[in-house]
Amino acid sequence: MSETVVMASGTSMTGMAVDATRGLRDPRTWSSTGYVLVSALTLVSLFVTALVMLVIAVPLALVGIGLPVLAGAHTAIDRLVGFERRRAGWVGERIPRRHSAAGTIRARATDPVAWRRAVFAMIGWVVAALLLALVGVLWGTPLFLLSIPIWAWAVDASTVTMIVLPLLGAALLCLVPWPVRGAGLLLRRFVEVQVGPDRVAEMEQEVSRITESRSEILSAVAGERRRIERNLHDGVQQQLVALGIDLGLAESKMESDPATARELLADARRKTRESIGELRTIGRGLHPAILGDRGLDAALSAVVANAAIPTELRSDIAVEPPPDVAEAAYFVVSEAVTNVMKHSGARVAVVEAYCDGNELALSVYDDGHGGASITGTGLTGIAARVRGFGGVFDLDSPAGGPTVLRAAIPCSAERRP
Repeated sequence: MSETVVMASGTSMTGMAVDATRGLRDPRTWSSTGYVLVSALTLVSLFVTALVMLVIAVPLALVGIGLPVLAGAHTAIDRLVGFERRRAGWVGERIPRRHSAAGTIRARATDPVAWRRAVFAMIGWVVAALLLALVGVLWGTPLFLLSIPIWAWAVDASTVTMIVLPLLGAALLCLVPWPVRGAGLLLRRFVEVQVGPDRVAEMEQEVSRITESRSEILSAVAGERRRIERNLHDGVQQQLVALGIDLGLAESKMESDPATARELLADARRKTRESIGELRTIGRGLHPAILGDRGLDAALSAVVANAAIPTELRSDIAVEPPPDVAEAAYFVVSEAVTNVMKHSGARVAVVEAYCDGNELALSVYDDGHGGASITGTGLTGIAARVRGFGGVFDLDSPAGGPTVLRAAIPCSAERRP
């Protein structure tokens, strides 16, 4: 019984010791320490380099001959800052680049983002040095206390001092990893705020893009509604009116001229079939039944099969996309193929579809005369539908052809606006 108790107690004490040193064994502790140390060195180098460049470039820019030199200095600083952004991956994810002005030399030389990087180059080393001093104190204090037994005899330290202070140092050493990691994350956050993406500007751009997409979608929906109303009015409604007239004439001639009445009834039957076919066509444009029954691949095959010119379908849909994405893809291909038939003068067309579960990629190629514009021939509605899902739409249609329409739609809801 006593042996069992001793064994259990020993196991418990061993587990506590291992848990106490968990922070020291965590690679993040040492990567944070290395990150702060190396940052202090590299940011001092960045400060010296930026100072030399700006001291030369700014006076020249003031007299009007140094704009190219200043633009070059900003470019060099941007390259050096890029190392800091990438090295932030030691304690987290790499920091994306903040978008800056491009184009003319004057724009690059006066770009506020470039000057923000220059300010970071001038002050970054101060923050890194302060954090390095903090990390040095955090590691140095427990190591100093642990070293007391080695040299304490030389100063005639008491036995209590030689025992208690090293134990205190060991306890502090087990606690050091967490503030050290915090220092690394704090330095990374400082770098991200100074030279990382402008989250507010990105949010403003995203809101602007969503507002624009919303307007495009509303316009496309209104255009689609008008198209349906026009098809119903000019097609089905006219056929139904003619059908009613034929039935009325057949009824009036049923007794006096049965042969003519039978011809009118046959004509009415034909017009009924045509009206039903027209309604099915309109219904397929809204939501094809085959899409819900057999999936996107079969629905695209139906679109290609009904094309008036030879059209090839190259489909590699490994994962069936969500229903709303599949419906949007069907609309894109159906409308694009319709545009090819009506406007391109093409002899052949190729439709490609690829889906891996993350993104649905579509491409419609034709060898027509080209010159298509996103502002016409139904392409506005296609672009609005794709961008409404947070996708990418591209049209390449030089004069003389060929025309290639490409669309990429994210399948996961997390990637949509």
